Amino acid sequence: MASQTIDAVYENGVLRPVEPLPLVDGVRVGLILTAPTGPLTDENVAAMMRLGQKCSDGLTEAQLEAFDAGADLTN
Repeated sequence: MASQTIDAVYENGVLRPVEPLPLVDGVRVGLILTAPTGPLTDENVAAMMRLGQKCSDGLTEAQLEAFDAGADLTN
């Protein structure tokens, strides 16, 4: 199958395609995620806020402060 761009919604840890895909169940595919384009909707803002919260869960206060200051936390 050649490369194809699809729209999907991320909910509860799962990417759900907006339209059915021409794939067989169980087949593995590669994904390239791109930022959404267009105006921000209340739904998109809420989804980004939930994702941000998940990313910060489990960080110490010092790590959160370092992140807010723009530190590289990947080391």
